[in-house]
Amino acid sequence: MFIAALLIACLASAPEAPAPVPPMADAPRAASLVPSASPAAAPKSPQAPAAVARPDMLIFSWPLDGAIVLVTGSGWITTEILKSELAPSGCKWCGQNGFDNAVTRSLAWQDIEAAATVGDLTGFLATPLATIGTLALASGREDRLAEMPANVLLMVEAVTVSSALNQLVKFSAGRERPFVADLPPELKGATKHPADNNLSFYSGHSNLAFALAVSAGTIAHLRGYQAEPYVWGAGVPLAAFVAYSRIAAKKHYLSDVLLGSATGAALGFALPWFFHKRAEGATALTIAPLPNGAAIAGRF
Repeated sequence: MFIAALLIACLASAPEAPAPVPPMADAPRAASLVPSASPAAAPKSPQAPAAVARPDMLIFSWPLDGAIVLVTGSGWITTEILKSELAPSGCKWCGQNGFDNAVTRSLAWQDIEAAATVGDLTGFLATPLATIGTLALASGREDRLAEMPANVLLMVEAVTVSSALNQLVKFSAGRERPFVADLPPELKGATKHPADNNLSFYSGHSNLAFALAVSAGTIAHLRGYQAEPYVWGAGVPLAAFVAYSRIAAKKHYLSDVLLGSATGAALGFALPWFFHKRAEGATALTIAPLPNGAAIAGRF
């Protein structure tokens, strides 16, 4: 990548000098526009800032990314509201496998309702607070708290996109949940939420938690926050606990949780990294006044 430094000299017109005089060391000299491939070509001045492109300036668009959040978030919420009409009435994927069953038996709590409540609180309260909170602290300790609205937008985008995809797969797969599979056929329709009985594949809680945790950590990395490790350290363990809690509550099999965690993590990483990272070769210009003109410094 080439770094160009241009000096523009703007001298006021002066009366014609009566006679040439010997040059003085401190006399101002006119400078022409001289392109250079090296920063050393620019005149040294304490007032001229270094031409440094900021890799932590992420690319995003409030209208575009806001529209993506609105569309995917609306789809996610709409399918939840209309779940009783959209969800399969019977299981499409009714079979079980020995591996999933063995893991469920070993990790399930005796009180599966308590496990579900703890998982809900961790996934929908603790994880968002921890990820957004540590990201805010990481930016605030560097006096960059103004970046947080954009950071939160990109996190929400990862969550809504991954959750909309999750809903599409769950309603299509129609896998029976573990606790429903344990019930006799005559009692399967008597659960608290029958429309939710066959939406096991794949885990939405795990998907959401890992989308939050990984997007927060990825944004902290791209921003170059010094407290990045704390962002990862706060989010990932909570997301892992959410995934575990879904097996403990017999809401999901291990295979559901693994795919949900992987999908949330993949989108939490990929969306900020590939679509919002500062592009290689992006232009960054600075203009600074000089005693006899102005300097334009940039990275191209």
